[in-house]
Amino acid sequence: MWAGREDGVAVQRTPLPVTLAQQGCAWRRITLNALDQAGIAYRIAYSCDHCAGQEAAMLADLAVTAFPKSLVRPPLKRLHNESLPPLGDYQVALVKRPGSSDASEVLAERVIEAFREG
Repeated sequence: MWAGREDGVAVQRTPLPVTLAQQGCAWRRITLNALDQAGIAYRIAYSCDHCAGQEAAMLADLAVTAFPKSLVRPPLKRLHNESLPPLGDYQVALVKRPGSSDASEVLAERVIEAFREG
């Protein structure tokens, strides 16, 4: 989902300031493709491999980004701005090694449950 600071103005700026992960991140590709397809002018205001860095840029109201729902908490919020394009879907795969231990199997089940819930 698109996220930014509550009562922030970054979403109103032109070009749209975005914060993204480094090259190779699926969310980066999805975000940039959505903006390009919608013809929205943007600038990469901040780039970091860690979501904490992206969160810091949003908390400072320097940028907006596509962010996992599970990480959006006050003072960040989901942005419902009509000018932001839909982001589309992405997939996550859980790969288990044959012959995994019981602990690995339990962990895998918990991860699957967490994604279903959220």
